Amino acid sequence: MKKIKLILCTLLCAAAAAGSAVEPYVFPTPPRQPGQKNVLGLRAEPIRNIRVAFIGTGNRGGNALKRFSNFPDNVTIKVACDLYQEKLDRIKKMLAAKKYPYKVDYYTGRDDWKKICERDDIDLVYVTTGAGLHTPIAVHAMKHGKHVAVEVPAARNIAECWQLVDTAEQTRKHCMILENCNFDDYALAVLNMKQKGLFGEPVHVEGGYFHDMRDYRFNYADKTNWRQNAGSDKPVRSANPYPTHGIGPVAHWLGIHRGDKMETLNSVSSADFALRDTAAVKFGKDDPLTRRFFPSDINLSVIRTNRGKTILIYYTTSLPGPYSRGYKLYGTRGFTQAYPEMCFAFDPKSHTLLEKREAEKLIAQYRHPIFTQFTDLARKMGGHGGMDTVMDMRLIYCLNNGLPLDIDVYDAAEWSSLIEASRKSMQLNGAPVAIPDFTRGDWDKVKQVSYQILKPGPNVVELKPKGLDRAPESVVSPVGDNFVRLTDRKGDNRADAPVDFVGGALRIRDGNLDLCYTAAAPIERAKLSYHVKALIAVGSEGGYDNEGTRYLVENGALYRFAGTKPFQWKWKKIAPVQVRLQQQFCEMSVPLKLICPEPDRISVRFRCQDDYMPDQNLAAPVLTPGNHARNPKTKVETSPSREKYSPKALNDGQISPEIFWADAAWASQETEDDKFITFRLPKAEQLKRILIYWEKPSAELLVQYPEGNGWKTVAVVKPEGTDQVSSVKPGAELPKTDRIRFLQKLGKGHPERPNLLWIREIEIY
Repeated sequence: MKKIKLILCTLLCAAAAAGSAVEPYVFPTPPRQPGQKNVLGLRAEPIRNIRVAFIGTGNRGGNALKRFSNFPDNVTIKVACDLYQEKLDRIKKMLAAKKYPYKVDYYTGRDDWKKICERDDIDLVYVTTGAGLHTPIAVHAMKHGKHVAVEVPAARNIAECWQLVDTAEQTRKHCMILENCNFDDYALAVLNMKQKGLFGEPVHVEGGYFHDMRDYRFNYADKTNWRQNAGSDKPVRSANPYPTHGIGPVAHWLGIHRGDKMETLNSVSSADFALRDTAAVKFGKDDPLTRRFFPSDINLSVIRTNRGKTILIYYTTSLPGPYSRGYKLYGTRGFTQAYPEMCFAFDPKSHTLLEKREAEKLIAQYRHPIFTQFTDLARKMGGHGGMDTVMDMRLIYCLNNGLPLDIDVYDAAEWSSLIEASRKSMQLNGAPVAIPDFTRGDWDKVKQVSYQILKPGPNVVELKPKGLDRAPESVVSPVGDNFVRLTDRKGDNRADAPVDFVGGALRIRDGNLDLCYTAAAPIERAKLSYHVKALIAVGSEGGYDNEGTRYLVENGALYRFAGTKPFQWKWKKIAPVQVRLQQQFCEMSVPLKLICPEPDRISVRFRCQDDYMPDQNLAAPVLTPGNHARNPKTKVETSPSREKYSPKALNDGQISPEIFWADAAWASQETEDDKFITFRLPKAEQLKRILIYWEKPSAELLVQYPEGNGWKTVAVVKPEGTDQVSSVKPGAELPKTDRIRFLQKLGKGHPERPNLLWIREIEIY
């Protein structure tokens, strides 16, 4: 932290000195061509039903397509395109389950995006590919008469930014950058407060991206990972490659190109302390991968606006610490910040933060109308606390009704241009760099950010959901025979909701209830009792076990209700609870004496604060001992393991997909040979069922037992699609045995990584 403060102090001093003494570096501005004019406040013809092509259907694109599929009266999904067939298969399966009424065309060719953009039956191209294709696809689509929504960043350099701007101005087509953080409940509420004068005149704002992703950055083998790899031969990657999450909301707070504009930027980067240290631990200090160039650990950029205001943007994905986007606003009459906790302070008591409850009331009071517009949909559909849903629904609503989009092409260019601007400043030792005026002098013609909502009327198109799940707050789905998954369908964004519960899983075994959940925001151990209060109820009646006893998990311990008289609320601590926290993941193992009067089921209830999920029924066999894999005397032998992976993970009980894979899985080395896992049981057993919990499902896995001098295959496991667990029942042809082997032949791993065997857990009954 001291190093970061020193860098920041140096940067601020350099920026102040440079601003008065050094002429900034200036990027050339291409002239506006004859007939070309700005697209500020651009209105296109209303499109009552938008015909959409999705190019890229991975995490971001696939989830967006699913959201769009709920509104067939407003949107028609015409095309889904991806390089990986399995992703398209997942889309097909989802749409079929919904009984989606329209025919969808599927493309997998590397250059098929060109054909899609040239089709006559597309109105909107939704781009969620790798960053290198964002600008080429967007430009090609606009030139062929399509509106465009493109993931972040919209462009990789300033030349591409100008391509987006010029094409949008020439074609009069929308080009929206899909910056979901601008539609965050807090960010929108602060914008509303600012426009209503609560902070006075904003003077300084901050935003950034603090996300420890060292495991992703060193995952060289995953070719589909869009995240920046750790190593590079090009020092230019040491700048800020991902500025839009930080700059997007605060740029709207300041009204950039809506009464103000960014003038100059000063940027510096640290050395690569954390990345080099991580590489040394992972590969060895003398390994070539450790000695190669790494990007810096943190980049800091200070921006000065035309009106004399300042912006601090930072970026790090290699320093340890909780996730943060660092939003702050300092005004002449008030202050707010979003991380690590949301807080506010106002004159005349600016030294005192509002009480948490008062801060939450303030957010509720000033909740932005566009968030309120889609609150119910956001709760049902979720997506980063609902902001993904609000972003997509606003895009549909504005196109349906011919309104200006909330985020325009100048936003896309300005925010994305910080990539090259920060790089250039860093190369000039922090000297100032002029940020191009992509409006070419029109930045002051619009006075503030405006998110328009029309009054209901006969000519106003409202979003009409159809086929949207109206299930209760949670849904339980089986994962294997003895495991259930919990999924929150509410996406709770109330002011008093402590955390948005995204999903989780639970199971009962060995006298323990293992509960794992994912939250939309990082969790701190010290605040566990606030963020998560899980009431565990075991037995046939919700809230009580079969003896009428209530249990509470809180503060990392299990409590039993010991009150004997009304209003004598006493909770007795009876056992510690194993709690594991990592970013937004939490796993709790709760010791419970499980006695259930019903032989075939046990009921469990989970709550996040005051929101209860329906009772979840787990099959009684989970209570039955007999998992031979977990016998302390069972030995596990494997092929050579990947660095920092241990065969112990295969029978340690850590199986939930919500637990980070590096903590709960075993992975083989990706070598050109067969891969195996062998369990040696204490004695010969008649094996009736085997459960395999995948990290990445293999294309084919052989289950074998020893016969003579070799091994005989008793089952062939071929997971379908994205199956996370495979159940094997070998039958009578498997004799009693004290050894069982799992063999993956060369090239029979996951399609993306054919020479990798990657499994979370194996259970043997």
